[in-house]
Amino acid sequence: MEKEQKGQWHQTQGLSDAFCEVMLDMDAKTLAETLTECGVSPKALAEKSRSVAEKALEIFAKDEAERTQDVGRVRALHEGLGALLVLLRRKAGLSQEEVAVRARVDVKEIQAIETDPTVEPSPRTIFQLEHLFQLPERTLVKLSGITTTLSDEFTQEVTRFAADARAMNTLSKDETNLVNAFVKFLSTWSGERQK
Repeated sequence: MEKEQKGQWHQTQGLSDAFCEVMLDMDAKTLAETLTECGVSPKALAEKSRSVAEKALEIFAKDEAERTQDVGRVRALHEGLGALLVLLRRKAGLSQEEVAVRARVDVKEIQAIETDPTVEPSPRTIFQLEHLFQLPERTLVKLSGITTTLSDEFTQEVTRFAADARAMNTLSKDETNLVNAFVKFLSTWSGERQK
């Protein structure tokens, strides 16, 4: 039964494709005469086509704006991830190479996460880093862009942290407290407004 339906679909699709090719190859006068013979107003069809095209362009523009906004948010999250990784690594007194060995990941990915916010960290690396630094589960996932934690409030908090963290040279007690408070924020963020 399913095979028969697929065959009918392919046959219908083939007829539709052939019809479109014939229609596109016709000159304007022949096309208008053919449509009229079929009971379709060429003017009404043209207006309907224009309306459909305008709606498609509106949807595309809206989707493009949302994609651009999401790219900016993901970049901000990745900046926060890189800054947090640097601070966690320094807090533990580890080099990038030591983190890579202990987490069983490639050192080039650690370096890229710390320095390039366009890098998409692998889910395995995120998981391994959470375990290495004994972070609450899914803490770093929220910064990786793997999940859809892209609210403005969350992104702003991450951006603030990243800006503060990049200015730190050595971790003072206050800076260690900042890291701990940020990890707590990440582990408790549920996507709803924090109280």
